[in-house]
Amino acid sequence: MVTNIVLTGVGGQGIIFVSRVLAESAKAANLGVYVGEVHGMSQRGGTVTSFIRIGDVHSSLVPAGETTILLGMEIGETYRAKQYISRNTWVVTNNRRIVPLSVSKDGAVYPQPAEIEGALRELSDNVLCLDAAKIAKASGAAIAENAAMLGAVVSTGGLPISKEVVREELLKRVKGKWQEQNLKAFRGGLKLGQQLLAAKHQKS
Repeated sequence: MVTNIVLTGVGGQGIIFVSRVLAESAKAANLGVYVGEVHGMSQRGGTVTSFIRIGDVHSSLVPAGETTILLGMEIGETYRAKQYISRNTWVVTNNRRIVPLSVSKDGAVYPQPAEIEGALRELSDNVLCLDAAKIAKASGAAIAENAAMLGAVVSTGGLPISKEVVREELLKRVKGKWQEQNLKAFRGGLKLGQQLLAAKHQKS
């Protein structure tokens, strides 16, 4: 079984950090893993995309439409990665909206999060949209949005890795007081993801 993960967002949102946590978690679980190159500009404001393939694979390239999990740190960037989405893809997206400078300068209209979420739901039956900033703020560290999103990804059950392994790899990469805040954010994302999934099942 192969698990294909695509991570996307803008520079400064911790895409590379989350990618490393997931890749090292796969290694800790004795699974094969390939990590693709980060595309785009990693400075703040530029698009950053990373690819992770877990299992018996020999390439880091994720075929279009064959993504198991798409993790988006900025909702517009999540939609821009739509070529990787199928009806079965877990789309786990932050509802954060960061209007590109080019859009602001041109006076163009950047869609609201609710509009983009609706468009994503037309592509996949499995969309989790959450306010990672709110979770991070409640944890005591506004920069822990990526830890919250990591928890939400774990909640889907789409990873071939236990939440304990992911949690331990997360904690290895943060030091001192930041460990507690990141752990709180991780748990907050996990809990909210589980709640959203429970609500989804009740409706179906």
